[in-house]
Amino acid sequence: MICPPVEAGTPDILASVNGIFVGLEIKVGKGKPSKIQKYRMTQISSSGGIAEVVKSREELQQLLSRLEHTRLSGGLATLLKQSLDY
Repeated sequence: MICPPVEAGTPDILASVNGIFVGLEIKVGKGKPSKIQKYRMTQISSSGGIAEVVKSREELQQLLSRLEHTRLSGGLATLLKQSLDY
């Protein structure tokens, strides 16, 4: 599969859930978002979306729990679980 190029700093996972834009940056170990990634995440958040860094399955579960309480559907949970299992 050939993916089109994306703009630098774009989060790893992008989704629209119940009309809310969600951008997730997946990091492993001690990985941290770059300056441009932080900038993109700020753009998403300031526009009313949700932008998060996820470093572990535990953090993912915490995020999913928070998202469920904001009435986001299980579609995002399924997408994230599939991404982590990849």
